[in-house]
Amino acid sequence: MREVLAAPWHTHARAQVAAVHAALRPGDVLVGDRAFCSFAHLALLRQPALHAVLRVHQKQIVDVTPAHPHTTPKARAAQKGLPRSRWLRPLGVTDQLVAWVKPVRLPVHPPAWLTPELFAALPETLGVRELRYRVAQAGFRTPKR
Repeated sequence: MREVLAAPWHTHARAQVAAVHAALRPGDVLVGDRAFCSFAHLALLRQPALHAVLRVHQKQIVDVTPAHPHTTPKARAAQKGLPRSRWLRPLGVTDQLVAWVKPVRLPVHPPAWLTPELFAALPETLGVRELRYRVAQAGFRTPKR
């Protein structure tokens, strides 16, 4: 079954997170845009055995090089230009399993749509499958800027 959530004009997808999560059942697959690709969203989807296909947020660095170096999520220790995900193992040439680490916010604030208690209960790490692909058909990809 396919279900679509419509939002009022000029409403960000984050405002609809609770409604999206409430509509999902175990085994469902959420297909969403970059706004849904965050540690908190993925951790919440994992708990009731849900799956998601999401494009990575434009500010997140993805490196599909085996055993790539990574930085820590701590605000002061983060190194620019390195991914925050820790490489675990390859699943293909441009397909890998990585560990995402729970974000550290100083002072600790959860996302606006998440209660502090629920954010604190999220796991410290999350196994995520990342893959890189190319869309070769003209007009079917976001232009590089």
